[in-house]
Amino acid sequence: MFKTIFHAAWRHLTKNKVSAILNVTGLTIGLATCLIIAVWAERELTFDNFHANADAKFRIWNEFKSEAETFTQAPSGVALGAQLPKEIADIASACRVFNSSFQFKYEGEVYVENKVVIADSTFFSFFNFPIVSGSAQRLLTNPDQVVFTRSAAIKYFGSVEKALDKIVLMNDVPVTVTAVVEDAPANAHIQFDIVVPYMTMHRYAMEHWKQDLDNQWLGGWPHTYIEIHDASKWKSVEKMVNQVVAEHSKKAWADNKMSYQYFLQPIKSIHLHSHHRYDSANNGDVMTVRVFIAVAILVLLLACFNYINLTTATSVRRAKEISLRKVAGASKGQLIRQFLFETFVTTVLAVVVGVALAQMVLPLFSTWMGQSYSIPFDGLHVLGLGAFVLVVTLLSGIYPSIVLSSFQPMVALRGKFFSSESGQTFRKALVVLQFTISTVLLISILTVNRQMQFIASKPLGYEGNGVLTIDFNGDESVQKRYQVLRDALLTAPYIEGTSQHSASVVGGLGNGWISTRDKDDKEVTTSIYQMNVDPDYFDTYKMSFVAGRHFLRGTADSAKAVLVNEAAVKNLGWGTAENALGKPFGNGDNTRYVVGVVRDFHFENLHVAVQPLLVGYSINGDNMSVRVNTAHLQEGMEHLQTSWKKIMPEVPLHYKFIDESLAQQYANERKMETVFYVFAALSFFIACLGLFGLSTFMIRQRLQEISIRKVLGAPVAKIVLLLTKDFSKLVLLSVLIATPIGWMLMKEWLATFTYHTTVGWVVLVIALAIPLLISVLTVSTQAIKAAWVNPAKILRSE
Repeated sequence: MFKTIFHAAWRHLTKNKVSAILNVTGLTIGLATCLIIAVWAERELTFDNFHANADAKFRIWNEFKSEAETFTQAPSGVALGAQLPKEIADIASACRVFNSSFQFKYEGEVYVENKVVIADSTFFSFFNFPIVSGSAQRLLTNPDQVVFTRSAAIKYFGSVEKALDKIVLMNDVPVTVTAVVEDAPANAHIQFDIVVPYMTMHRYAMEHWKQDLDNQWLGGWPHTYIEIHDASKWKSVEKMVNQVVAEHSKKAWADNKMSYQYFLQPIKSIHLHSHHRYDSANNGDVMTVRVFIAVAILVLLLACFNYINLTTATSVRRAKEISLRKVAGASKGQLIRQFLFETFVTTVLAVVVGVALAQMVLPLFSTWMGQSYSIPFDGLHVLGLGAFVLVVTLLSGIYPSIVLSSFQPMVALRGKFFSSESGQTFRKALVVLQFTISTVLLISILTVNRQMQFIASKPLGYEGNGVLTIDFNGDESVQKRYQVLRDALLTAPYIEGTSQHSASVVGGLGNGWISTRDKDDKEVTTSIYQMNVDPDYFDTYKMSFVAGRHFLRGTADSAKAVLVNEAAVKNLGWGTAENALGKPFGNGDNTRYVVGVVRDFHFENLHVAVQPLLVGYSINGDNMSVRVNTAHLQEGMEHLQTSWKKIMPEVPLHYKFIDESLAQQYANERKMETVFYVFAALSFFIACLGLFGLSTFMIRQRLQEISIRKVLGAPVAKIVLLLTKDFSKLVLLSVLIATPIGWMLMKEWLATFTYHTTVGWVVLVIALAIPLLISVLTVSTQAIKAAWVNPAKILRSE
């Protein structure tokens, strides 16, 4: 019996090649799209689940409140990781992780490593990063140790085996490589190339700052992780954490008029559910994942709807076959099984082709997303594909199977069924639904594109075009020879300015504790973003001032002057920029005074408003900016490289243009925009296949009417217009339904940006025009073909 059903199904597919190809094409595109999104979403949803006992591990984050501001941040005070396990019995262990950068030297090569973490000795027992080479015992317990990843070991020493016990210079201090670990997997929120023992930093703080960091309860520096004996008690542990910290900090809180409230977050939820200050750089967003999963489901549904339309459109050819089968004794159940099996064969074929297509596309997708993706073919995933086939078979095949098996032989043979208004209404509804989904996607990508253009054109408070930043990681040789380098660079007309500073204008700044006075001379204490710059900084970036002046060389500014931005004036209660001039920061001999108010500029992305900023005088910065004349960019870069090599031969030149850094800030949005373009194009293609199926079906039903109109003298153009008009009404209805849905969805997305555009009437007009144009082009080909049919062929049997 199975063999008979299979042969019948295969015979039908090979006999109706055009409809079979269209069905397989639609399902293949839908399935391939789902597979690619599923591979991406699986990684997003499985972040950090590879750690042993991951459900019992949490990160501590906090909400900070002062007299001037409130914000949340991912890092916490250094003391929490050291003291909480001692004071709370429910905490099994803790680990602190500091993100840092160091300069490393080995055999004459100099590297600035930005993916370095400073971690407790519990790092490799707390997190499951496998050790490749070296002993797991006593790792990170000696200040003179470091641990390299496999990639770092190969970069420095050529192989993992050669790395052990090698001595490298870390900021000119010799350290020994004691182990090599596997690279952090892509689905880990902690990414690193080198691990430095916390003891290194602790010793440095004791020697240079005379401070025991393990007793520093305030502030936010490391990301602190804890493991709880009983994960179900995490809420009670959270309460105890707040009690312990408050007990140690209440005096400092009262003195500084501030407070912290601490929260525990499961490490498995950090990637998608954490958006605090100084959070993990590779964090994603759960809403994005939900949107793409929804898009995958919608594209698959479009493919299923397309199958239904195409199958019912070609059913007119099977009327005699079905009727004869029923006359010969075939039951309705047997016919349903036959048609479902045909759908199953089509789906299996589509899955095979879809998997092959996804395998071909994944390398391009991986390159675009910046991560490697692949389709795993283990037992679980193969079982998932099997379930996928069954679901799609039922979604696509159940309605056509029921419809086709319900034909009454006498009625079907006379073609009356196909004039059923309910059948036509259902098919029209599918087309409306298909184009509604596609139009919503179109509105989405047009709005995303509009927002990206808005971001690119919005004034940021500085001119970054032609400016590059050089990160020399505070190298003393650069600091000592900076003036010589600056003078050499400015001898060429291609270099328009240089500046030395503490941090880049792109990517966010650090914050620190300050005290000042408001307009009523009342003391205000708070945390504020801070950076240090030299007097050339504002000319290099072409920033403007709303009050006062910039720093001056050779004056007391280096010790006594600070600058603030407009946001700080508002936040600290000074009212106007002029009122800010002369305001003090600090107390006693260390007091500095405001000498200027710089116009607000964006040092974070446009998702957030410009924050208050305190700018100090930089004597020895960690970074350098150079403005190059864009009309002579090549000559300017050659002059920079030549001067650097001549004056700083032992220091590598690592630079990045500000425009590149800004583009990187919105890289995820850009990637999602491109992916949305592809999805929207695919959805319209599948919707057009469905429209093609429906138009084929309905035009065939009207061939007699068309022939009679031609006999009566109707021109071809009028007939084409008549047929096209009906389908245009369906698409217009879908656009009217999709417009408010797309508008509301995009309005909500735009609200995630503090500075954003609007959906705009242009977007809505385009969203109306494109579906109508596509529908007209799709239907008109069938209409023209039908209009040119010889009426005699159609009417001779009447």
